[in-house]
Formats: sequence, structure tokens, C-alpha cells
Amino acid sequence: MKKIYTLTLLLFSSVSSLLAQPTTAAPTPPSRNAANVISIYSDAYSNIPNVNYNPFWGQNGFGTASEITVSGDNIREYLNMNYQGIDFNTNKNVSSFDSVHFDVYSTNCTSLGITLVANGTGEKEVTKALTTNSWNSIDIALSDYTSQGLALSAIFQFKFVSKTPTAGANVWIDNMYFYTNANLPTLANFSIPPVLKGAAPFAITDPVSNSTGAFTYTSSNPNVATISGNIITVLDAGTSTITATQAAAGGFSAGTITADLIVTVPPISTNAPNPTKPQSRVISLFSDVYNNVPVTDWRTSWSGAGPQTDTSITGNNIKKYVGVDYVGIEFPPIDVTLADSFHISVWTPSAQTFSVKLVNTGGGPANENIVHFSSRTQDLGLITKYGPKPEQGQWNTYAIPLSLFATNNGGMQLTNRNSIFQMLFVGLNAPFSDNIYYVDNIYFSSTNNILPVKFTSISVQKTNDGAKLSWIAANQTNLNEYVIEKSLNGVEFTSIQNVKATNQDAYSFLDKNIVASNNYYRIKAVDNDGKFLYSKTVSFNNKNEVALSIYPLPAKNQVVINNLTGNNNISIVNTIGQIVLQKSNVSTSSINVDISTLQNGVYSVIINNNGENKTLKLMVQK
Repeated sequence: MKKIYTLTLLLFSSVSSLLAQPTTAAPTPPSRNAANVISIYSDAYSNIPNVNYNPFWGQNGFGTASEITVSGDNIREYLNMNYQGIDFNTNKNVSSFDSVHFDVYSTNCTSLGITLVANGTGEKEVTKALTTNSWNSIDIALSDYTSQGLALSAIFQFKFVSKTPTAGANVWIDNMYFYTNANLPTLANFSIPPVLKGAAPFAITDPVSNSTGAFTYTSSNPNVATISGNIITVLDAGTSTITATQAAAGGFSAGTITADLIVTVPPISTNAPNPTKPQSRVISLFSDVYNNVPVTDWRTSWSGAGPQTDTSITGNNIKKYVGVDYVGIEFPPIDVTLADSFHISVWTPSAQTFSVKLVNTGGGPANENIVHFSSRTQDLGLITKYGPKPEQGQWNTYAIPLSLFATNNGGMQLTNRNSIFQMLFVGLNAPFSDNIYYVDNIYFSSTNNILPVKFTSISVQKTNDGAKLSWIAANQTNLNEYVIEKSLNGVEFTSIQNVKATNQDAYSFLDKNIVASNNYYRIKAVDNDGKFLYSKTVSFNNKNEVALSIYPLPAKNQVVINNLTGNNNISIVNTIGQIVLQKSNVSTSSINVDISTLQNGVYSVIINNNGENKTLKLMVQK
């Protein structure tokens, strides 16, 4: 009886949801001259193409957003939302318009924030009250946004934020468009040809218009190009929106039309200069000159950037990033306390700025800071500005003092660098499409200190004779020996062999005493003065499958789980069976987990993959 009752409730809930939809179409917009309206979504007007009505920005309700039809009227439906975005996929100049319109229906939202987002001046919000269970026709004067500092020449997104309630809102939206009641001229046939950096000044051809008013021109990005009269002077690579403004004349009001000027440089064809620091004074993340420490992810899933690709020139490897707002790089924690500089070589065809951020484990502003390279006027006062913008079309080689990252920067201050695990590249200047970066030779270095040994690789492979452990280490100066340790549970390790450090490139050891279960190994690198460093833990099982591994053990603030396959739900459980930390839907082969909130002790790490559980032991010791 109980099951039937539950099913009835579910069916009732589903039917109630359907009944809660609007039962009438949204109000029909008035007829307007095509020149007087820019429609994002409406059956009454011609909409701009390629609009994304449901971009994933981490919002609730992403999976249920759809389009419904009521009495022949198409309507966007956003269920269970906290906020929702709409991306035009292009910049729209609405400076000739005076209002933006929305028709909004909701069953439970009584206050909605409506945001316009512009390249260059960010996002500004206006909040409107809603009457539930009826259509709300909302007209907002664009001056309500410009008075907050928003420029109207490059609008590219809407954002809707449910204020009351803050989550779980059911909202339907129709007739999203900009308009004006003025008599705008019809402007057409305006384009600017692409040019190379260094091109001679050239004249603009006036747009075609049904008005006789005179034209004036402006450039949205004076770093790329300036305009005097109708003459464009190219200054740098990048993109600038050229706005043609026609004065009022003959019964027509003033009108505008835009075109993008794209200035490029010849494609990259040379490599960055090879660094000359000795290996013993370097910890390298990416360089063909040095042995590199392992990097988990060269573009994290939370990055605000286009795809990352690997390329090369004459056999030298280079990383390429496109569309960078910000991009994260993650790696097992490294200790750069003895280093004094961070190095990177950057080549860009168009970016006007470049910034790099370093993050230490532990979280909070005391464990991160950012350094900028920019020549923009608004950036000149940045506390951690280290140099001018990168020069387009050539390699820019930066050696940044780590002391600069330790400078108080509005609360951010990298006070610790004993466990750097994350780095971000940031493009400050919009449009993000200009932020294309090729990078090489990413490393930390010291002028006076020998940097500690770093394991650049370690692996174990089952053979006919046992288990072959192989490893490569960098910075072996002052290193005495490697101690090979083995465990059957991944927590308690025993020394099984000592290998003398001979400064060779690679080492190996054959363990002939393997067991018919998981075999865990780690390597302890011991200096002449007794200091030591552990490698990550590697393992295999008796079926010659790659076993899950977790390191470091014992752990302090962060732990890395390796060799994941498929989609996993991860739970960390204490000794009394309580779940103290969870990660859901992990689809990467490895994951860094912040355990800084856990107390000292032994925990079980339960990894559920498709209903099958595997358990690892975790020891936390701070």
C-alpha cells in the first residue's frame, strides 16, 4: 500500500509540474521597423543566429532547461534554477537603442535579477519584482545599466538570477529583445578587412544608409587601432570593434553599425630560447631542456578557456591555449621553498595582457597570489604588476621573483610555497578570443641553492620474474641513496632494498617476492645530510591490472588518487563509519583531494565505480 501511495505522489507531482506551465502565450510584441529592434528570442522578430540559450555555468536546472510551445508560441523553460545564462556568441552594439524587453512567467519567483554582460565592462544587474502565475512584461531602460558603468557597444550575454527564492525557481521567458522608438536609419554593408600588424594606415569605406547624416568612427580597443577622421592606424595585434555613428538627418535619428577589425601576426615559427640554468638548481614542470616533474592536468575541467593542445616546432614541445579567461594547471604538490624565481616563456599572436597565479595547498588568500604583465592604463597601479604586456609575434621570456608573489595583494599573499600544487594562466583583457598563448620552459629556479631531488617518473610492471620498479629523478646533487619500501595495504611500509644514487638518468629494481594481491611500492630519496623525500606510491595486483593508488602516505593537507577509470564516487570514511568527505562523478584518471579539514588518524577511501566498491587506506598525519 505504501508503494502505491508513493507512486501516486510522484505521478501527482509530475502532473502538477505540467499544469504549472503557462497556459497562455506571452504577449505579442508590437510591429517594429527591423532597424529598430535586435531580437535574441521572439517569434515576432528575426532572431540573431547561433544563440546558446542554456550555456553551462554551473547553474541548477541546466539539465531541465528546454523550449515549450503554448498556443503556437515558443517559450524558453527554466525549471529548478538558481540562475541562468544566455550567450549570444557574438558582441552586439546596442548603443543606438534605449530599452531591453522580457516577458517572464513564474510559479514561485517573486524577484528576478536581470543582468547584461559586456566585453570590457563586465556585468551589471537590475532587479525586477514578478507577479506569479501570470506574464510579466518587463521593459528596462538601458540607462539603468549605463549609469552603473556598462558600455553598450559589446553586449554578449544575459544572466537571470532568482532573488526570491534563491534556488528552485521555475521560470519561463519569451520575447527577449533590444528596441528603440526612435526612427533609426537602415545601415548595411560595413566591413573592415583583416590586416597584419605593421600595416600602413588606411581609410574606412562608409556604410550604406537611407539617411544623409555624416559618419564618425571610434575604435573599442585603442591598443590595437586608433581612428582619426576615417583613417585607421594599426598599432598592435588583436581585435577592435569599429563603430560607425551616423548623425541625425532628414527625419532619421542617429544610428550606429559595427564591424570587427582583426589584426594578426604571422604564425609562430620559432622556439623559445633554451634556458641555461643547471638542472640541480631547477624544478621543471614543462621543458625539453630539463627532467620534468609530473603534471596531473594541463587544463582543468573548471577552466574558463577553450581547448588546450600540444604542438611542436622542430621537435621542441609547446603547450597552446586559446580563448583564455583563466585556465588551471594542477600537479602533485612540490616544495619550492628554496627557489627564488618562477620562469615561463610566452608567445601570443594577439593578447594584450598575461597573468600567472601560483597556489599552495591549504586554501585561502594566504596561499595564493597573481602577477600581471600589462600596459593598459587601468592596470598600471596593480600591486603585483611585473612588466609590460607581452609583445605579439615573439617569445616573451619571464623570470619572476617569487618574492613578488609574497607581496600583499589585496589580501592575497603567497606566504607559503612548500606545497605548490596549482598554477593559473589568466587573460585580463576582453575579448577572450584574443587570449591565445603558446607556453614553454615552465620551471622554478634558485640562484644559490641546490634544489631537492624530484621524482619525474615512477612506475611498476609485473614481469615473469616478479615486479620491476622503474624511476627517474632530477636534482640528484648531494643525494646518497634510494630506499625502496613495500606495503601490502598501502599504509604500512617496510624497507626491502637500498640503491646507491649514482646520478644516472634512470634506475630500476626487481622485486621477486610478490604476493597474490596488491603490491604497493614507494621510494625514499635520502640526502648525504640525512634529509629525505618520498616518491608517490605505485602498485599492481596479481592480475597485472593497474591498481588504484593514493599518495602521499601519510598525508597532511592534500592527497592524490591515481589510476581511476570510468565514473567514480569517492567517500572518505572514519573509523566509526562516518563519511567525512565526498567527491561525486569523478571521471578523470586522477584527482587531488583537499583533506586539510581532516584530523590525524586512519581513514578508508571507498571508490564506487558502477556499483563495485574498492577500498584504500589513508593515514592523515599533520
